Amino acid sequence: MNTAKVYKDMEGNECTIWQMVKKEPEWAANRIQAGEDAIAELATLRAKLTDEERKNTNLRHGLEEMEREKSAAYCKGYNEGLAYVRAALAEMTERARKLGEALTYIAGSVGARDHERRIAREALEAITAREVVKE
Repeated sequence: MNTAKVYKDMEGNECTIWQMVKKEPEWAANRIQAGEDAIAELATLRAKLTDEERKNTNLRHGLEEMEREKSAAYCKGYNEGLAYVRAALAEMTERARKLGEALTYIAGSVGARDHERRIAREALEAITAREVVKE
């Protein structure tokens, strides 16, 4: 306790705390009660602060959890989208393969027909050439 502090009594005279307690016990009692009230209020405010800090911590944890869930949902959506694109690409690749087979078949058929026509034309020319030679 600081006993060097100077106080003033009701008449304005300077005195120490010990002199104030002797001269004005009501003042001393009032100061003690005010101090006790201040200590009680401080304890209440500390409890409220602790409660608010706890709530703040809970809110922060909740926000962090929401961010993790949001990120997980984004990743899930991304992965599902990627799987969809891969499936679509596989389907398109299969269709392209089948189309290639069909085109190859058609080209082969056209080529075979052209070959058949060429053979028929050559045979016809050969027959025609024999008949012309016989005449």
